[in-house]
Amino acid sequence: GTPMLGSLHILAIGINDYQSDDVSDLSYAVADAELIVTRLGVENRLAKQYTLLTAPWQTTKSSIQNAIRSIGYNITDGDTFIMFYSGHGAQNDAKTTEYIVPSDASLYTDTMISDQELNNWINQYMPQFAKKIFIFDSCNSGGMYKSLAGLPSGFTRSTGFEVMARNIAGPCKIVMTACAKNEKSYETDANPINGHGVFTWALTEGMRRPYPADGQPPGQPRDGAINTEEAYSYASYWTTYHKPAQHPQIYRGESESEWWYLFTY
Repeated sequence: GTPMLGSLHILAIGINDYQSDDVSDLSYAVADAELIVTRLGVENRLAKQYTLLTAPWQTTKSSIQNAIRSIGYNITDGDTFIMFYSGHGAQNDAKTTEYIVPSDASLYTDTMISDQELNNWINQYMPQFAKKIFIFDSCNSGGMYKSLAGLPSGFTRSTGFEVMARNIAGPCKIVMTACAKNEKSYETDANPINGHGVFTWALTEGMRRPYPADGQPPGQPRDGAINTEEAYSYASYWTTYHKPAQHPQIYRGESESEWWYLFTY
């Protein structure tokens, strides 16, 4: 049941520095993306390639689109594309559309990446039957704007990416979010998390020796590999353990029983 090696293609995006004077910078988004690359891209026997975008010129809207396009050239049906994003998110007041906020975003929505745009890019650049996994950690984006005056008309100030997850989930897609609707995604420098988003830390801890996510939830057999259900179960428990007000969510593409491998050791 373990998949062939070399089937995972990882895109990890972490944005600390925003060009607009209206958008607050973040502290640990880059560290989160680097941690994802270490676990899923370097230490993972399933990884074929990884792309890490953290510098301000790498995390613009066009750069993110180009990275997705480039990765798509090397993916075939049956491979798995993993997109991790740590940074700000935005949501319209109608709660119908959510946005990834790239480093060059201004107060205009067309400078952001809407859920529909992201979905269109994925459908355009990735093979139809390739597996796609999205992991969103919004880094307490309630503090996105430095002042109320900077808030665009028709926007709320924070998002847990719940709307985006529902809008992009579909066949061959699984989405994990760091928190539930109307919650915040926390980051902390307290021990043992030490400068990461709580959810990102918990997710990657499950894939660190001795690989405690294998065999989750408790009682399941260990098989030397960690799938999306095991990774989510472990991350969800420890995220809420450390931040009781935060509850990660998972949105499965076609059925509640759908799962794919993320990691093998």
